This record gives sequence, structure tokens and C-alpha cells, in this order.
Amino acid sequence: MPYIEVKWTGKQFHIEFKPEEFENATVHDLKQKCHQITHVDPERIKLLAYGAVMKNNEERLSSYGIRDGSKVILMATPAKAMDNVASKTVEGQLLEQISIVTEKLNQKIVPDIESYEKRVKEFLSQRAGGLQQVKSKEQKKLQDYGVYLNEQLMNILFDFDGILTGVDEKARHQRKEGVRQAQALLDKVDNIKSLVM
Repeated sequence: MPYIEVKWTGKQFHIEFKPEEFENATVHDLKQKCHQITHVDPERIKLLAYGAVMKNNEERLSSYGIRDGSKVILMATPAKAMDNVASKTVEGQLLEQISIVTEKLNQKIVPDIESYEKRVKEFLSQRAGGLQQVKSKEQKKLQDYGVYLNEQLMNILFDFDGILTGVDEKARHQRKEGVRQAQALLDKVDNIKSLVM
């Protein structure tokens, strides 16, 4: 039976399709099946395959290169973050949503990147010292952690992307600054990761 492997919050699960439905399955169909397992509302689900967001719900999975056994990353807009701001003004809601995403970036991801950079520098100094037996295992771990950090930063960018600021100038400016910071950190992680490739 055809399946797609979906990764979500560190867990992996298989979404199975009947052979006849897999051929014509759409992004919407996959989101519905993910909803049945994760209980995340389909409107909050974003799917990432081969580095691209599958944005068009009516598009066939095959048009995104999805085939039997393909791997997809599921990301969800946090419901709690969106629901907590319901009673505030529109501007207040926007600013709070941006603040939540920015805080996540600064409190969790920035320290992880600093730690990653330190680990890579230590690895490079060990490699320069001739410790070859440490090289392959640690190098793979560092490469994988760089990919993980890239995924976390992509999630942040998706979170910012999901905040529609409209004509609110202050919210638009703060969102733009957050996106700029996340993109700069993405470049930094790519540069650090390239040192261990």
C-alpha cells in the first residue's frame, strides 16, 4: 500500500493511501489524513517536501514530486498563540503574534545556533589536531544538527509568513525585522554547516 512518511515534532508516521487514490491525491487530501492522526486543524498545517512548501491545496501530490515512500515535514501554526490574542485590538493581536514568534527565535533558536557554532569550532580544532577517529561520527552529527537548525528557522519564517499585517505599519515593520533576523540566522547556520561538509 502506498504511503508517505510524515515527520512532525520529532515523530514520524506513515500516511497510507489506497493505490487508486494515491495517484490523484492532492495536498488537501494529505492534510486531511494528517489531521486524522495529529488532530491539528488542516488550516494550520503547512507541508514541506524537498525544501518547498506545498501551498496549493488542490494540486496533486505528484506535482510536488511526492511518490510512494516520500518524506514530508508537517508544520503547524500554534493554536494557543493564535487563540490567546482574540480579545485584543487588531494591532495588539498582530504585535503579540509577532512578539511570540520573535521570542521563540531569540530565547530558543539563537542560543542553539551559538552552541552549534562553538561545537563546530571545537570539531575543526580537533580535526586540525589530527583526531581522525572522531571525525566521521561527529561530523555527521554536526551536519544533521545544522539541518535541524535550518528546519527550526524555516518554521520561524513560516510563522512570520502566517501573520497578515495588512496596512498596520508598526506590525509590518516588526514582522519585517523578525523575517530579516531569521534569514540572517539561516545564512549563518548555512555558513557554519558548510565548514563541516
